[in-house]
Amino acid sequence: MSKRIERLVDLFPGATSVADIGCDHGYSSILLAKKGKAEKIIACDIGESPLESAKNNIRKEGLTNKIQCRLGNGLEPLKSYEVEALLISGMGGPLIMEIVEKRIDEFSLAVFSPQSDFSNFRRFLAEKMEVLKEEYLEEGGKFYRLFLAGKKENKEETAARSYAEWEYGWIPLQKKDPVLRALLEKEKRQYEEILEKRQVEEVRNKLAVIDEALGFYRENHNG
Repeated sequence: MSKRIERLVDLFPGATSVADIGCDHGYSSILLAKKGKAEKIIACDIGESPLESAKNNIRKEGLTNKIQCRLGNGLEPLKSYEVEALLISGMGGPLIMEIVEKRIDEFSLAVFSPQSDFSNFRRFLAEKMEVLKEEYLEEGGKFYRLFLAGKKENKEETAARSYAEWEYGWIPLQKKDPVLRALLEKEKRQYEEILEKRQVEEVRNKLAVIDEALGFYRENHNG
């Protein structure tokens, strides 16, 4: 079991029912069931092969009474308001937004781990739901963003945020997430190397956002 899947499940506080969208081999669904995070789990995938693998893994674990497998694209296998919560990971930010956009009001809780377009994903999520937690995780040299969101009670306008907060997340920046710091320092080195070879405005702008983010770690910090 990967550290990422374990952390995603740990981040999920629990619900009566949850849909694991893009369940792949069913590992997230199995762990949700084993940890008692939901009474009913619906594991969905667009691919027949991974879904068959998920079915076999669920059968081996003796969890067929808790986990249903359904073939289909995005939320299509789910009836309206059939589940209370969502778990979606391993997809690009734009695809996750496309999947949930029209039906996001159905869910009181959601755990997301987008793989790209993070700034736009945060803007989308902040507008549609309340971002309760966000953290970074590093596994196998890759950095992952993990979000827990809940139903938005306050329908007022989304709070004003800086470029760094949209790009890297205001919650991990304010908490001085050490994994995010490692990512920022790595990105800073990479973009500085590019800038030494080619003076590109886009790279210079990216470095400015990274420096702004690193500023969160210097404020009121003696280390």
